[in-house]
Amino acid sequence: MALRFFRLCLALGAVFASGPCAAKPDENAGGLRLRARDSRSGLAVEAEVQDALKGDVIATSRGEAAAVLTRDAGRRLLEVRADGYRPLRTQLEPGVGERLELTVWLDPVGPEARAVPAVRPGQALVYGVVFDATSGRPLADVRVRLERTSAETLSDGAGAFALEVPAPVTDPLLELPEADVLLASRPGFMTTRVIEVLLTEGATRLAIGMLPGEGTRVQGEAHKLRRGARELAAAQQPPPAAEARAGAPPPGMAARALPDSIRVGFDCSCASCGSVQVFSLESYVRLGLDDEWIASWHEEALRAGAIAYRSYGAWHVLHPRAPSYDICSTTCCQVIDPQDSSTRVDAAVAFTAGQAVVDAAGEPFLAEYSAENNDGVCPDGFTGRPEHDWPCLADPVDAGTSFRGHGRGMCQWGTQRWATGTGREHPWLVDHYYNDNGNPSGKRSGLLLVPRGDFSVDVQPAALRVKRKGTAAFEVWLTPRDGFDGPVELSVTGVPSGASARLSLTVIRTSGMSVLTVGTTKKTATGSFRLTLTAASGGLARAGSALLTVTK
Repeated sequence: MALRFFRLCLALGAVFASGPCAAKPDENAGGLRLRARDSRSGLAVEAEVQDALKGDVIATSRGEAAAVLTRDAGRRLLEVRADGYRPLRTQLEPGVGERLELTVWLDPVGPEARAVPAVRPGQALVYGVVFDATSGRPLADVRVRLERTSAETLSDGAGAFALEVPAPVTDPLLELPEADVLLASRPGFMTTRVIEVLLTEGATRLAIGMLPGEGTRVQGEAHKLRRGARELAAAQQPPPAAEARAGAPPPGMAARALPDSIRVGFDCSCASCGSVQVFSLESYVRLGLDDEWIASWHEEALRAGAIAYRSYGAWHVLHPRAPSYDICSTTCCQVIDPQDSSTRVDAAVAFTAGQAVVDAAGEPFLAEYSAENNDGVCPDGFTGRPEHDWPCLADPVDAGTSFRGHGRGMCQWGTQRWATGTGREHPWLVDHYYNDNGNPSGKRSGLLLVPRGDFSVDVQPAALRVKRKGTAAFEVWLTPRDGFDGPVELSVTGVPSGASARLSLTVIRTSGMSVLTVGTTKKTATGSFRLTLTAASGGLARAGSALLTVTK
């Protein structure tokens, strides 16, 4: 499948677009320009958009960008689908006359197509893919160079590159990792300068977009923990009128369950954002945690950070900052740069999948945190912000350090010092900062929720056509989460009369893939049939589906 950026002609009321969807624009019309990207590689993905409540396909990728305008305002629940990817639901709520730039990050089904290069101990690996930001296609023969260390390489035919350099030795309890600048250059394209590439031990993944032209463009910004004390003190500002928006979850989403997706505002001031990107909740945590915590920190600190990051994001889905997005991507909320990620962070997020801090009613908790909470309003060796209803809490591992934050909730450096210096694990760290290890008071009253194991079923491709006396094959993927480890039995329904269906595996142990083969005969009924694949384990059952169209 060719990978391309695209724009969609969306039938959200009256639609106006250039090209085949062209019509006379209305000065009061709002607009949407949508593209889909792979949440692992960053490359563009062809997709279709459905009305999630009706199941109707209302748009498909066109291969070329096209401006789209819609007259209607109001909430609409959409589902974005692509072969080889998990569907993602999100709501669109443009105001009258509002124009939105929307990017949807889709999670691929199955294992990562390109294996992560092996990393030697004491080394920092910087790898990833370079692509044309206007078409979404990977770029070969791009010169990729680390400015300070002088390591360089060329991207291959798939746009992939890898650079390995010694990881500078730093004090893990007091010092941040050193940073380098990555330069990507190729004739006919602007040089992309990726600033603040942290040289941490392990593998850092980058998605580098290049624009045609001359000169230099900058990608990325300073890591949150490397910023000034004044900016950190103003971090995580309360959402405007949060209480007025509470208790009204989006359509199709349960109030007391973690949301499946989150809408993130980009190009933001603290008050407003100019574009929106949508992620599954877990990919949001995976792509953002390394922008708040340090990827080389102790695994238990990263796991505690993943729970805080996930909880803070989930709370905002139920208390959105604006009708068109839930949370911003800056220090005003919590930072995310989806162009970089880390394999160590991937592991921490996967280990804690589904775990969150909740309040006494089981709702996501506003799990605030900041860089260095010691010796602010509370004495040396304590963290807290009593005037904001966060009581002072003894935090001796941070004694003697300087206050760089807002004092509310978790201390980020504290998670690293407790984990590295005393061996504390992430459940203790979460309970320590959010409920004083079972002694809650004021806003320090969040509870760690560890859900029971679960799994999901994905069927790929989403649709196939087959003639009579032919065969069609679907991949049925089982993905465990939240610690699920039981056997799962598969079954299929909806097969048309006169056809046969066979699963290569009827039982999958924890995770894996079974192939569903449907054979048709000259007597098979023609038409479109919804095949439902049901996976059951004990009292837990999940289902996925695909559309089979039989023709003569």
